[in-house]
Parts: sequence; structure tokens; C-alpha cells
Amino acid sequence: MRLISASAHTADPEACPDCGLAYVHDSPSDQRLHADIHDEMVNGASAPLVDVQRIVKKYAEFEILLAETGVLRAEEELLERAASNANCETHYDFGLFHAGDIEEAGTRVVWARAADRIAGLLLVDVTIRSAQQLPLVRLKEELEGRIAATAEPRLNEVRAGIAYVWVLRKFRARGLARTLIKTVFELFDGGWHDIAFQKPLSTAAARLIYRTASSDACRELLVY
Repeated sequence: MRLISASAHTADPEACPDCGLAYVHDSPSDQRLHADIHDEMVNGASAPLVDVQRIVKKYAEFEILLAETGVLRAEEELLERAASNANCETHYDFGLFHAGDIEEAGTRVVWARAADRIAGLLLVDVTIRSAQQLPLVRLKEELEGRIAATAEPRLNEVRAGIAYVWVLRKFRARGLARTLIKTVFELFDGGWHDIAFQKPLSTAAARLIYRTASSDACRELLVY
């Protein structure tokens, strides 16, 4: 069995169109495994118990939480599981987040919970100290497939870097990803001028960032 990307679902008759798992449909053991994976991929990893003191914001039906130093190992492991599910869509060659990264790698996780499930997450790298300027018009050109020569970018000091943002499919197009980004700005007392975004950006991430920055009348981003 294997997980395949959403774009390839229709090419594999054995793959579930919703969770992407290819499995033997008449195998009882595969059916049970599919039921577990399907539930988590479609509805989110379970997160029934959290420290309510770490809820930093509420947005619609979501609770927004911050996982930082001192967080329980069990919560880090749940976030690692959710990040692994997210990675099934992006297919990065490395894991997005591992339990222990908060203490060892300077990672912070801003994440959303809904109905005791992890609905989305954003990874923050607090070790980032500088980033390059990227004019928003250049990002638009790249989204349109137009690559123009540019001058050598300047380096700016930054407070932190946003390494990854992801929202469960069933909760997309509700403003949750934008809310996660804005929450980072608030928590780190920053904004577009001193919070950077990690490259390379996926097309979906680039569109999200472009729309969010444009709505704030931002003229340039910081990338690292």
C-alpha cells in the first residue's frame, strides 16, 4: 500500500479519492487500516486534550494554540503526526516537524483545533535572523509564469521565519491559513516587514501569501 498525491488519485483505481490511500478493497485488514487513515486524513489528527491557557485566539469554530518551550511531549507527537499527514500533499524530501524540534531546533507551532481535531498548523523558525526582500509584483509575475531579471536583493533583519503553513482540506477557503499567519505576526510583534517566509513556495502557498499581502496593501515580502 502507499499514499499518493491528490493529483494522481484518478489514475489509480485502488486509491481512495478522498484520502489518497491505495489498498486492497476486499482485504479486511486493509479495510480497517483504510478506515483509520481515511478518518485522520479527512477529519484531522485527534487532539482531545490541550492546555486551555495556551489558546491564544478563537476564530470561527477554531481554537488557535501556540506550542512552544515547555509543551508536553505528547502534544508534540500529535503535531508531528499532523505534519506528516500534511507532508503527504507536498511530498517534501524531509519531515516537516518532529517531536523534539521545539527544544532542539527552535521551532514553534501555531496550530488550529476544531472538534478535538487538528485543523491546520503553521511552523515558525525562531532562529532566522535575516531574509531577502521580494517585491510583491515579482511574486505575481512568477505566479503568472513571467520571470524577469531583478537587482541583487537586499537583506533585512527579521524576528522569525514562517517555514510552512497547512490547513486540512475540509477547512480550506475559510480564512484559517490567513488567520494563522496573522496570529504569528501578533505573537512575535511583527508583520510583513520583519517576518519572513521560507522558499521554495508551492504554487498554493504563493497564491495564499500574495492574496493576504495584497489585502494588507503590502508591497514586498521577506523570504529566506
